[in-house]
Amino acid sequence: FILIRLREHAESIAFFRGEYVEKLRSEAKFAKVLHAEYKKLYVLVSFHSFSSGVEHTLDFASYLILAPMYFARTVSFGEMSQAHALFHNNLKSMLDLTSHMHKIAELGAQSLR
Repeated sequence: FILIRLREHAESIAFFRGEYVEKLRSEAKFAKVLHAEYKKLYVLVSFHSFSSGVEHTLDFASYLILAPMYFARTVSFGEMSQAHALFHNNLKSMLDLTSHMHKIAELGAQSLR
């Protein structure tokens, strides 16, 4: 918006020597936009890092739960692998919403404008 305003009033800004003030306003607006983008980037990187960490940590949960039964020889390695596959598929299903977090964040940012 500020660039359109500058273009429309360029002659009067030049006549009244307001270039310095308009430059400061433009730089202030740009700094706000840049700060908002950095905040958005920080949130997205933090969220993706956290969700990836949780996903990789929980990937071994089924093995940790079934390890005592495996060593007691009540479950076989094949059953353990099947349980891991089931747990992994269920985990992926539950975390599917988080893969679309950037779209949700963009929608929220657009609604604020």
